[in-house]
Amino acid sequence: MRRPTYGMNWSLAQRLPRTVRDNFWLVPGRDILCLVHASGAHEASSSCAPTELALHHGVVAISLRNHGAFGPTDRTIVGVMPDRATGAVVHTGVAQTTVPVSRHLFVLRDSVKEAPDNVSVR
Repeated sequence: MRRPTYGMNWSLAQRLPRTVRDNFWLVPGRDILCLVHASGAHEASSSCAPTELALHHGVVAISLRNHGAFGPTDRTIVGVMPDRATGAVVHTGVAQTTVPVSRHLFVLRDSVKEAPDNVSVR
């Protein structure tokens, strides 16, 4: 086994509530906070931010799944937001979507084919 990325401490990991369809974990590391998405038995991705930035702006993970030429694209955006957040504003091109934050968590599922340009705290 090699060293964990960014010194992630799995013994302090917190699984996000079951309201999120996939397995998401919030994992602290050495001066960093990571949102880890386990999408299959052998697949995982992470989105990390320095702890100070994560506490002020949040940390967000984005998943894009293309179901072929004739199927829809699924976009899932999951974020853990700071205490003061009541919503997350997802900016994609000229469109923006506001998603409510409940207990520091927001989830957006839609069929937009690209990653957002920016996610901000409201």
